[in-house]
Amino acid sequence: MLGAEVGGWFAGVHSDEGVRLELSTTIDEFRGNGRVEELRLRDGRTIACDAVLVAIGVAPALDWTGLDSVRDLPDVHVAGDAAGGQHWEAAAQQGAAAADAMLGLDPPRAPLPSFWSDQYGTRIQYLGDARRADSFEVDGSLADRDFTALFTRARKPVAALMVGRPRALPEMRRLIGATHVES
Repeated sequence: MLGAEVGGWFAGVHSDEGVRLELSTTIDEFRGNGRVEELRLRDGRTIACDAVLVAIGVAPALDWTGLDSVRDLPDVHVAGDAAGGQHWEAAAQQGAAAADAMLGLDPPRAPLPSFWSDQYGTRIQYLGDARRADSFEVDGSLADRDFTALFTRARKPVAALMVGRPRALPEMRRLIGATHVES
């Protein structure tokens, strides 16, 4: 989603912090006495472990009966996971927009997709949709965990990843929001 360079940076950060990454690997068996102590991988290797994190992504269940037929009804309001929100902040914003609609107020402009995380003492923030980008540039130092990666399409900003720069968020929100087109 963020490209090989930025994705590789994330892998490197975790490796530098002592996390062992096993990518594109299938676990055939969890072994242990009441807790996971060892994994057996599809290729036959075994790995001793204290903890396992399986990251498979998020796919909201949006196909429940009638969702498409009720979305455009005036008295039906959808928010959170049912609306395809990707982060709790989006669910809160969607809930507020639904409340405005119930009160007959004009809905606010849909917010840009975003998330944040604190990892190894560094704030990481993401805004927009980098999948739409055709290029990106980095301002700062990946090695120092202090940079902004600005993703653009036809030279217009569509997303930003800010690492170690929590004060950059309002400016990136303004910059990307000025050219944001809902997909």
